[in-house]
Amino acid sequence: MKKGKKIFVGFLAILIFVGIVALFAALDFDNKWNESSGFGLNWAALVSFRLMLYGLPAIILTPFSKKILKMETDIKEQYQIQFIAYTVVKILWDILAVDFITGIEVLSYIDTSVIVVSLFLTLILKEKTMINPNIISTEE
Repeated sequence: MKKGKKIFVGFLAILIFVGIVALFAALDFDNKWNESSGFGLNWAALVSFRLMLYGLPAIILTPFSKKILKMETDIKEQYQIQFIAYTVVKILWDILAVDFITGIEVLSYIDTSVIVVSLFLTLILKEKTMINPNIISTEE
């Protein structure tokens, strides 16, 4: 798989992330979550939000990458690309102190979540978790 296509897929994962955040913000769920306590509809919406943030981009991008970009990729590699993209955004977010400027805290727990979701996927896929330094290789 070419480096440029992987970077493009990572960018698309970030766009899907932004779209999900914008959708829930437009529906004013952020204020509802701050006011809610315990289980209920707001809690279910929060769980749905987080599942969509971490699960949906790779699920959408796997068939897109195969059909449109003609990439030979599987869901596991899509999650690797997605989580690398999320991590890069989180690093930039922290370095530039965007959360202090904007007050947006959507990325505050993403680093821990990426690790937990990765371990969960390892359990489901029954494969060892390894850091692949060649995920975005320069060779093709």
